[in-house]
Amino acid sequence: LYIIFSVFCSLYGFQIYAQNTELEQRLKQATEAEQVFIYDEYAQKYRENAPKKSLEYAEKGLLLAHKVKDTASIAYLYTFIGVLYKSMGNYEKALEYY
Repeated sequence: LYIIFSVFCSLYGFQIYAQNTELEQRLKQATEAEQVFIYDEYAQKYRENAPKKSLEYAEKGLLLAHKVKDTASIAYLYTFIGVLYKSMGNYEKALEYY
């Protein structure tokens, strides 16, 4: 059982490393406007299993959306962040973003 657990942890760690490397590569090659969508994609990906990680990506996307003046993404990401806070039980914070 210990061996199976160790293998699982190793594979999971490698998967996270590979995802982070992929994210970094995609961000390096993208314009700031494209980076907004990449951060949103990763925020969506982690929404259910890692809402705090999802929130990090959504907030980075929101900052960039403001920087490039992408009003549609700004509106969407504010709502998305509100939904994340609501799903985490932080209703006061959720209302700040709705």
